[in-house]
Amino acid sequence: ESNIYDLIFSSSCYLSENIRLADDGSAFWSTIVFDLDGDERDVYFDQNGADLSIIEIIVQATTTPSGTFQLMDSIVCSIFKIEGGAIQLNDQSIRVETFRVSDYTDPISLSSSHIYLSDRFVVTGGTNMLDASSATIYMDGEDTRFDGALNTYRKVEVVREASDTQIRGITNFDSLVLRGIVEIRDNNAVADLVVIPGTRLELRVGDTLFIDNSLILAGTSERAIEFYSSTPGDTAHISMSSGTVDGSYLVMQGINAF
Repeated sequence: ESNIYDLIFSSSCYLSENIRLADDGSAFWSTIVFDLDGDERDVYFDQNGADLSIIEIIVQATTTPSGTFQLMDSIVCSIFKIEGGAIQLNDQSIRVETFRVSDYTDPISLSSSHIYLSDRFVVTGGTNMLDASSATIYMDGEDTRFDGALNTYRKVEVVREASDTQIRGITNFDSLVLRGIVEIRDNNAVADLVVIPGTRLELRVGDTLFIDNSLILAGTSERAIEFYSSTPGDTAHISMSSGTVDGSYLVMQGINAF
């Protein structure tokens, strides 16, 4: 296990063994690359990562088999990028601007982690290799995007009412909680959808939002919920074959419900 101290204004750091990062008050990392070469990497961030200034964390694999990345503490960084290797987040929380997974073939487990995003959550490739069945993802920014790429997510919640969010990627959600201005693209499926009063929800024309269990669109007289298709005069669809609906103070236009 390595201990790194007094690493100041480094442009990048390549790590290929177990690592413990600690801050003496002046540490700064631009990019940390974890290269998985067939072994398991246990990664610790002292002080829950709160005092570490990290811009970008990249996990990659240059060999086959690739190895495993084990996150052992919570972290705060600007970008968390997964480009290869098996990933275990071990119920740790991540506060990040962008969480990106690209073209992977190894299993990734978000476990019961809480991931707080202020910008983007993007997954490309690796259908059903991402296990988010126990994780919670919070979209906590003024302008956020979620692209889940054919995977299933336990819970995604838009946190801010004064926000603009786009959700896409033919994604399955067990629970989806929406606030602010939300645009939904592609044919997504949701077991339980909750739309908070005052929300404006927009579905792209021609797409279908599938609801499997419950739909709550309970606005108030002061804060109605607006539900529109993306193009006036054209139709988007919402499909619910069974379950419960709670709707009040709801303005709908261009939405075909069946």
